[in-house]
Amino acid sequence: MISLIEALNFRSLRYVRQTLQPFQVLIGPNGSGKSTFLDVPSLLGHLVEVGVEQHNTSRFQQWIAHLQEALPEFQTLKTALRQEDRHRYLTARLGEGVLLPSWLLSDGTLRLLALTLLAYVEDLSGSYLIEEPENGIHPKAMETVFQSLASVYAAQILCATHSPVLLSLAKPSQLLCFAKTEDGATDVIQGDQHPALRNWQSTIELETLFATGVLG
Repeated sequence: MISLIEALNFRSLRYVRQTLQPFQVLIGPNGSGKSTFLDVPSLLGHLVEVGVEQHNTSRFQQWIAHLQEALPEFQTLKTALRQEDRHRYLTARLGEGVLLPSWLLSDGTLRLLALTLLAYVEDLSGSYLIEEPENGIHPKAMETVFQSLASVYAAQILCATHSPVLLSLAKPSQLLCFAKTEDGATDVIQGDQHPALRNWQSTIELETLFATGVLG
């Protein structure tokens, strides 16, 4: 897990020293430096492939049940072997229909599968950088995504978003608020240390404060 990011003169990050928790939601207007911040650990890290262990049917069924909160018609996910080139691909059954290959599933469904999977991978470790998970996913399904990402306890999730739904579900301590200073540098502050939230009593929703520019 990454416990601290410190950057000096990296694009708009003139100097940033920010401690990190296991789950953080990065918010701020376009161009405020969220993507640049996520690029810092990506320069030092490497890609890791993860998946549901084939033998762990209990975790797999728990994942399917969680998916059904957002996609009630989703029944199961399998792999199939294409004989001509021995290539394996995903198939999904929706409702009582036939198994559909992954290329016939919507982009939103595929993204939902990927974003909810991490919470059910056995022995997951490392840090995962996710930018705008809301893209292509219905707002009603974003709570399912948040529940999965926020319950990845053995690994770290850094998630940059403009989604008011994700923001409404997060705690102030889970937020990193980004803004540009007058000289164009990026300023980062943890949500519960933000001046606008020090005495916050939940009288105004976080997503409203974000939409009006109060949080960045």
